[in-house]
Amino acid sequence: MRTLRLSTALPFLLAACTLDRAGLRDPGAGAPVDASGPFDAASTDASGRVEDAALLDAPGTRCGDGVRQGAEACDGADLGEASCASEGFSRGVLGCTPECRLDTVDCRNPPPNWHDAACPYRVALTVPAGLVTGAWSAFPLLVARTIPGLRDHALDGGTDLVFASQDGTQRLPHEAERFDADTGALFAWVALPALEGSTGTTVYLYYGAEGCGASHPTDPTAVWDEHFRGVWHLAEGGVGVRRDSTRAARAAAPAGYDGDEAVDGRIAGGDGMDGMNDHLVLPSAATRDLTTFTMCLWIRTGESRSNATAWRNPTLIGQITTGYQSGDVGILSEAGRVGLRSGLCAGIDELRVSGTTIADDTWHHVCAVGDGATVALHVDGTQVAQVCAGGRAVDPQAFWVGGQSGEAAGEAGAFHQGRFDEVQISDVARAPGWLQASHRNQRDPEAFVALGPEEAL
Repeated sequence: MRTLRLSTALPFLLAACTLDRAGLRDPGAGAPVDASGPFDAASTDASGRVEDAALLDAPGTRCGDGVRQGAEACDGADLGEASCASEGFSRGVLGCTPECRLDTVDCRNPPPNWHDAACPYRVALTVPAGLVTGAWSAFPLLVARTIPGLRDHALDGGTDLVFASQDGTQRLPHEAERFDADTGALFAWVALPALEGSTGTTVYLYYGAEGCGASHPTDPTAVWDEHFRGVWHLAEGGVGVRRDSTRAARAAAPAGYDGDEAVDGRIAGGDGMDGMNDHLVLPSAATRDLTTFTMCLWIRTGESRSNATAWRNPTLIGQITTGYQSGDVGILSEAGRVGLRSGLCAGIDELRVSGTTIADDTWHHVCAVGDGATVALHVDGTQVAQVCAGGRAVDPQAFWVGGQSGEAAGEAGAFHQGRFDEVQISDVARAPGWLQASHRNQRDPEAFVALGPEEAL
């Protein structure tokens, strides 16, 4: 009988009993069984396979079967009630790892200065340093440009458009004069708390979702502060009233209109006056009793008529009442040059015609500014003439745009032929720097406001 030596058999037996941590041997099939961790953490299923207990959620279940059970936080697309919001994020898409743990890699929180997490997109709008002189509070900024992000992501009606301060803490009121979602073209006025000439000013435009801005509502009339007596954009067309954008809602009434007055304005739409009888009647409350004021409008004209009676020269805006010191005032043109007349004087009324020609069929920004002592005429941001004021208040008679309110005084026939746009009247005397900033902004809004790249949450 042969004797098996222990020294020969021992290595064989040890090899048969060795556990291969990279794969346990199935005694039936000879295939390795997946295992990890120490052997005492493993269990054996009904077929005798040894499996890692950490992969079992409950008897008969396994991570990866698409059904969240047991201790699984998720399984495939089954996330239960979990979401990015439940994990402390504002937006994004929650995922699930192969180990059945929640995956927040695609969840996001906005930057600290993101005004409203309900808005998925924004662009920066910046007035660069050095474009204006000084710092001006409560400045209505015109944003007029085509923004590709609005074309791609904004809602058709523009109800999702929100302007906010650079630090994200303040929503800024805005009035959209015109918006085309197909092209992304926007004409909007935004109330800046301050326009800083030395440092520049940045605001953000947010958009892209129905709920964008819903938690921060504002009133569009708040663009125009309490000093604005009336703002008429003249973009309506037809023969109906021209809406006032301020809280006062002082609509202007067309007179002599026959339906062909709607024209392209300097900013959006405007009114084309025929020089015969077309004019707008402003509510007397817009100008009555003013001792300080600023009246501005845009005019594009070739009007070069002159009248032997100076008061009957074509009038851009104003009134005529009977007698000296009667409280009337107006901006007119004589032989194509722009001028001022004033019955606000302490002595005899005054008329000054400047050397500045506006009858060149290009757009000009014309303003009359009364500070209680004088009335100064500014064209395109530069003072060109001055007449007396003497502290007298403006007469109650209504002003006309496109002519003079003077028929009761026997001064009819002063209508002005041309295109008119953006009539604004304030009860304060705007400073030259403010007028220059306003002119530059409205003359070339794309150069005045730089557009940043689109940012997305």
